Amino acid sequence: MGNIGVCHMRGKCPLAAAGLLLAATILIPRLFAGTVLVRYDVLFWGAHGDGYAPTFVAVAGKLLAGVLALACLVAVLKGRSNRVAWLLVAALAALAFVTIAMPSDRDLPMVISRGNELVAQIDSFQRKAGRYPSRLTQVHKVPPTGLPRERRFYYASAGSSLDDAGPWFPSTRRYIGRARYVICVPLVPGGTLVYRPDGDYSDLPGRAQREGWFSTSDD
Repeated sequence: MGNIGVCHMRGKCPLAAAGLLLAATILIPRLFAGTVLVRYDVLFWGAHGDGYAPTFVAVAGKLLAGVLALACLVAVLKGRSNRVAWLLVAALAALAFVTIAMPSDRDLPMVISRGNELVAQIDSFQRKAGRYPSRLTQVHKVPPTGLPRERRFYYASAGSSLDDAGPWFPSTRRYIGRARYVICVPLVPGGTLVYRPDGDYSDLPGRAQREGWFSTSDD
């Protein structure tokens, strides 16, 4: 009886270890990100919060989830006891794997929606002041893009010589063309999301996006 009990406990130990790894894989990246769907940035490794986890944490969690899902399936195929529990852990690990990802074009509608809020505030400022703001600090509340902080909204006005620059984004004015102002979101190395109120992007390579925005391959 004692030997049977030891064997039974040994059979449960790997499953318990898999459960603990699964909990860590699910919880740790999401604690950093603050959301269920975790994003990570390949350029800005320290980005966290607002849906983003530090790149090392997110990638480690994704890899561990993938390995754990495969290991659980192997355990099922080898005929281990508690097959239902192993399948459940495998399914949850697979779900954790697919919900940790890099930004993609699927994020652009969110960025554009928040960008339209900024456009409305800029137009409101113009109606009240008779001119466009020279910098975004003059706007009441600049919405976040939903991307890492370094990929914020950048702005330049034709009526001001001020430029807006940041990490990996040296100039906003080079995107202004003949427009009254321009809003940019750096997606490097994936190009730049641009908004010009006149809708003329004939000087930029790329493709049109929804609601007057434009995605250019120019970083």
